[in-house]
Amino acid sequence: MATTTAYREAVLRIREGGVGLATLHDTGLVTITGPDAFTFMQARTSNDVMKLADGQGQASNVLDRGAHIQGHFTLHRLGDTLWLVTEKAQVPPALAQMKKYHILEQVNFEELTDTRTILTCQGIAADELLAAGTPDGKLIMEMTEHDIRPLQLFDQDVILIRKTLTGETGFLILAAPGDTKDISESLREAAIRQGISLVDMTPNALEALRVEAGIPRFGNDYDTETLLPETGLEQVSVSYTKGCYLGQETVARVKTYGSVQKALVGLMFQPGVSLPSADSSILLNGKPIGTVKSGVESPTLMRPIALAYLGREHRTPGRLLTVHIQNPETGQMPVYDVTVTLLPFYTSHRQQEKARKLLDTGLRAFAEGRDDEAIINLRRALALDQSFADAYEALGVILSRRDEYEEAIGLMHKLVEMDPDRIMAHTNLSVFYMKMGDKERAEEEKAKATVLGMKKAAAEKGLSFDAEGERKKKEEATRQRIQMFQDALKYNPDDPLGNFGLGSACLELGQYDEAIAALLKTVTAQRTHSAGWLALAKAYEGAGRRDKAIATYEEGIEVASQRRDLMPLKEMQTRLGILKDA
Repeated sequence: MATTTAYREAVLRIREGGVGLATLHDTGLVTITGPDAFTFMQARTSNDVMKLADGQGQASNVLDRGAHIQGHFTLHRLGDTLWLVTEKAQVPPALAQMKKYHILEQVNFEELTDTRTILTCQGIAADELLAAGTPDGKLIMEMTEHDIRPLQLFDQDVILIRKTLTGETGFLILAAPGDTKDISESLREAAIRQGISLVDMTPNALEALRVEAGIPRFGNDYDTETLLPETGLEQVSVSYTKGCYLGQETVARVKTYGSVQKALVGLMFQPGVSLPSADSSILLNGKPIGTVKSGVESPTLMRPIALAYLGREHRTPGRLLTVHIQNPETGQMPVYDVTVTLLPFYTSHRQQEKARKLLDTGLRAFAEGRDDEAIINLRRALALDQSFADAYEALGVILSRRDEYEEAIGLMHKLVEMDPDRIMAHTNLSVFYMKMGDKERAEEEKAKATVLGMKKAAAEKGLSFDAEGERKKKEEATRQRIQMFQDALKYNPDDPLGNFGLGSACLELGQYDEAIAALLKTVTAQRTHSAGWLALAKAYEGAGRRDKAIATYEEGIEVASQRRDLMPLKEMQTRLGILKDA
């Protein structure tokens, strides 16, 4: 995307306090009505529709059984009508997925995309500007994200939705096509009276603002084959306490048992380099580790930036990677130095201040025993600032005290992804996993917290903690265990316990072929050895033999079920589900 002087100035003026104005030509609009509209949408979508009060809205999704996104949108309630807002391109697959299960319910879908024109105002002062055009400006100033209001704006009947497209305060104005010219002119006049800089947002400027705000777009950054948890959209569009919906099991499983194989993050490039094209492959040491998606020359950050999917091992925030990025059309692979960053790239100072106030309000409410109020405020804080670490930790702890461990664990995993050295995140994960009966993961997280605590204590005393040395000591101890089991097996090569010990130790060191050989002997000699089946399947996973891992988990689940070995059974079911979803 070429960066022109006008384009840069538009973006910077909006970031510095101006308001951007544009007509949206690619936004779809659907109304959902009928006696069964709310119960139908409750059963089909990922968020809790029944909690919506008149005038409120929420982000939500329709998914398939594997939690692939068939539609991501916002739903807004006006009386007995739900208004669905999304990109035009998402309307057909979203409606198709919902109508697929529409049998006897009395519910009607009406697409209004071509009957209304949608204007958008985006910027810190957008609420002040719009408030000047209504008889009661307070109605607009008090709106929170996704709220919807029918009102008169500069003497025109409109529907106003608060919805950010840029990371700033934002609104959609739904108006009759013939009214938008008058509304635009009135907005310009009001901006002059109030001393607000009103900027015409070109598609290029709006795209740059979107990418800076880390907002993924259908068709560019995800499609109907993308898992919801890969995008990060589940953070603002999923209820973990409502009833069942299609794809729920996969979403909950990923939330509880760790991150997906690939996830959407940000990449910052060195100033002056040419942006790679979308869908270019990212290679590190000759191996693919991710894919570039939407990219722009960022006027705010003064460098090229892009959304990208990266594998689990490479998406630590702040990490500098020297990679080859392969153009899908030419095959050329220039070298880039990129810095991995959390999304969004940009959060307005005003939103950060509001998020901090909401955190303080939420913590006071929690201290006074008003847990529901505390949770609402903390969720609002995270909606404003998705990188707000303290809000993730506070919300996770409060949810855990209500035994809502799945979401609490997911929040802690997000916190670890943001800050791998945050001791309390690992400590909380250890506690949460233990409460859920997952002793193995609890011990893993406890060990991580202990190591980080030792490093911190050493640093405070001016000493150095040799993490690499500790790792080598542990590795040497494991090698000694391997030698001990090998010596013992010379006298009884088929001993199931000896082979299990050998295989488990090899698995710890990543010696997958050796582990497989030993663990096969274990389950052959003792088919009822549930832990042996679990370890063998993990070894196949580590060796990249997905089909063998799936078959082994399935056989191990059968064995563990018959023996009622609940711990290995639960872990095998979880890992099998994740493998099949991948």
